[in-house]
Amino acid sequence: MSKELFQIGAFHESGHAVIGYYMGFQIDDIILLETDPGSGRTKFDYGADGLVIAGILNAKKDPSFFNSLPKESRSRTPQATTKICCTLIAGGVAEAIHKQGIEFEGSLAIGFADPDAEGINACEYVMSIIDKPRSENYVNEMVKNMTAIIRSKENWEVISSLAEALMSSANKTLLKSEIVAIFIKHNFKRMGEE
Repeated sequence: MSKELFQIGAFHESGHAVIGYYMGFQIDDIILLETDPGSGRTKFDYGADGLVIAGILNAKKDPSFFNSLPKESRSRTPQATTKICCTLIAGGVAEAIHKQGIEFEGSLAIGFADPDAEGINACEYVMSIIDKPRSENYVNEMVKNMTAIIRSKENWEVISSLAEALMSSANKTLLKSEIVAIFIKHNFKRMGEE
């Protein structure tokens, strides 16, 4: 049973990694927690968006932090919110596709647990403030978009390769160089690099 849980976690984290990279984030590492099969962590470097993403993810808990961000950072809020929301959603979507199969037709049973769910809710909250008409269906639209993107043959192959490499690694960890090597092998590009 734990091998199956590790595999689910591997696909979940690989979904985060592939979409996060596509959105322009650097990936420092991916780790499956050996003490908690099925759980893992993908560590990102958000680059220039780091401060605004911290503000977005904490906007409900600490609005003063978000409001104190430099104007230049806050000006990137709509784009940064979309990038981090897609990245967070991608884990649950990749996990659901893995469980139900890439050829599955119909509605996928996609679930989100914390910390992903908390981050997705924070993104929805921020969008409700900055773009009220868009916010009503914001998360549902992102889930639909991420499902289509992840189900593409090319993207699913990269996610599967990352998950397999993660499962095969001795300590259930992939370092930045190993992740980048898989992206290069699949000629995987960031958004706008096509």
